[in-house]
Amino acid sequence: MKHELMITAETRVTLGVSEANRLHRYAQAQAEMAACAGRNAVTAGLKLGKLLTELKAVTPHGGWEKLFNRNNDSKSESCFRFEFTSRSANQYMRCYKTAAGRL
Repeated sequence: MKHELMITAETRVTLGVSEANRLHRYAQAQAEMAACAGRNAVTAGLKLGKLLTELKAVTPHGGWEKLFNRNNDSKSESCFRFEFTSRSANQYMRCYKTAAGRL
């Protein structure tokens, strides 16, 4: 004789509602964390844009692009290089200038 656990319709609904509420809370928490991460990414990008704008302003003429040149092995040049392209730097600076213009 086969013994099966019988779950009533009322119990199924109760368990289903409980699971639905748990998933809803989880989805809301994940959405809030994603929104927070997005705000943090925008803030970091704007701070980076401001820093790059300030650095470019004090970099000697012709020196800015050298900060992106990864193939330059000259010992007389600074060993510091950006880990991103000049195109990315320009996008960060443009975002910063646009945001600063709106505030």
